[in-house]
Amino acid sequence: MNGLSVAIDVVHPLLAPAANTQVFDGSVLPWTRLAGLLEAARWTASGWNRQPWRFLVGRNGDRTFQELHRALAPANRTIARDAGALILALRQARGVDGGPLVGTEYELGLAVARLSVQARATGWHTVQLGGFRRRALVAEFEVPEQFEPFVVLAVGRAADDPSGAPPPRSRLPLAEIAFTGRWGAPADARRAS
Repeated sequence: MNGLSVAIDVVHPLLAPAANTQVFDGSVLPWTRLAGLLEAARWTASGWNRQPWRFLVGRNGDRTFQELHRALAPANRTIARDAGALILALRQARGVDGGPLVGTEYELGLAVARLSVQARATGWHTVQLGGFRRRALVAEFEVPEQFEPFVVLAVGRAADDPSGAPPPRSRLPLAEIAFTGRWGAPADARRAS
């Protein structure tokens, strides 16, 4: 588990590596809980207060869920099948004048992160699914042209993994992703102490 012991010592439990959330137990996400997730996303900091994120929400069993599920790539359909909700996260890519909006994918990412942490804090888990038919969803839900579907979030309660073994997970070491002084010079907190 490459580097996880270090992460667990310094990272808040809500942000530490989660249990396997590739298998959901089929619990439907209650509207009150869903509203809490969306509120967490709504209050994300936003440059010029433009709030370029939008969410299309389907709870397991409703038409929106079915259409979102149908648009997923086959492997993602398997993961999402027993999710309590599917949420299509969209970003505003163009302004009302038709010009590109720079950085809106970053702001959407912050909103999705807040939604995901709120989910975890309340006993739910999220899996981000990038493989889906974007044009089909734009047509199905009549998405305005200035908005772009970015990711589908599967939200659910994690089921017990029948294999009993968590999937292998790893991350690059900090020395390969955080630098100081110049590119490639590791930012080492131990040296700063």
